[in-house]
Amino acid sequence: VTDHVGGGHTEAVCWCSGESFPAALMGPWRRSRTWRFGLPMLLLIVGGSFGLREFAQVRYDVQKVKRKMDPALEAQLKKKNKDKITLESEYQKLQEPNSDWINIRGPRPWEDSKAVQDQQRKIQIENSIK
Repeated sequence: VTDHVGGGHTEAVCWCSGESFPAALMGPWRRSRTWRFGLPMLLLIVGGSFGLREFAQVRYDVQKVKRKMDPALEAQLKKKNKDKITLESEYQKLQEPNSDWINIRGPRPWEDSKAVQDQQRKIQIENSIK
């Protein structure tokens, strides 16, 4: 232990290098790349995860507030859900024959479209007469 005359305080000195005790411990850590770059990066990652968690929580809290609806509107929505369309009901609708649908072949690139259309009209007229 040495006494600095100018400052009037007592400070511990490392016996090996003559530096103060905290400086003697920090010297190797300042030179280490792990402490200079790795520790700040680790703190950034861990701190960032906590920060993102807080931002995400605010997002979910806002969604909860927005989902509170007027009771009259909720009653209307529940009424509509009772008349829910099921897969089976839609399948039954598709099974019913639709008589006004006709499969008409389009002209090929090498065919004259006017001639094909005229031919299809003749066939359609013949089928409607029968």
